[in-house]
Amino acid sequence: MSERPDPHERSVDRRVLRTRRAIERAFVDLAKKHPYDGIRIRDVLRDADVGKSTFYAHYRGKDDLLAQALSVLYVALADWFERVLAAEEPADFESLLRHMRANQRLFRRLTTGAATAAYLRSQPRFARMIEVRMARYCLARSLGERVPLTYAAAAIANSLLALLREWIVDRRATAPDAAAFACLLRELVVGQVGALLGPALDCQATRSGRSVPPPSPGSHHA
Repeated sequence: MSERPDPHERSVDRRVLRTRRAIERAFVDLAKKHPYDGIRIRDVLRDADVGKSTFYAHYRGKDDLLAQALSVLYVALADWFERVLAAEEPADFESLLRHMRANQRLFRRLTTGAATAAYLRSQPRFARMIEVRMARYCLARSLGERVPLTYAAAAIANSLLALLREWIVDRRATAPDAAAFACLLRELVVGQVGALLGPALDCQATRSGRSVPPPSPGSHHA
């Protein structure tokens, strides 16, 4: 018989979550006003109304805080990627793209200039999210020994982030709108996954009329 969750533990978890949200919200608000190298930890502490010891109980420093803040975007992208694998229409993805495009100055400050190194160090986190979702569809078995799943996930994650970043910071009037860019990203995923899995699975996708072979979790291709 399983034990019931401890109400005290649940309340602690909620307090931790509230604290982290307050810190990350304060950081993002400061990033809207200042370049990355102009944001000081003491300003984050002041705006989040938390102490220094509380901050360092959750984050190793400003670069770690940046990575955590970007994780919100990474999770949304990884969930979209999984829906593409399942040949489903991702819900509200265009709205997310429009939101990021509307905040392109913030995104630029968090991914370029003084923030570049920290941003690049955060990318393996996104690659791991992609790897987990590929593993749910048993794509490691489909890839076989030709391409390790970790490599395939890194290739897809890096190309998605590179293309997304270019689109968000693109100031040209000719830049595609959110709907067109969402289609472009989908085509990129379909093309990369199809190329990695090989011509046999590409043929299966064509016969089924689906963009990507949608194996259900727990199954695998021979």
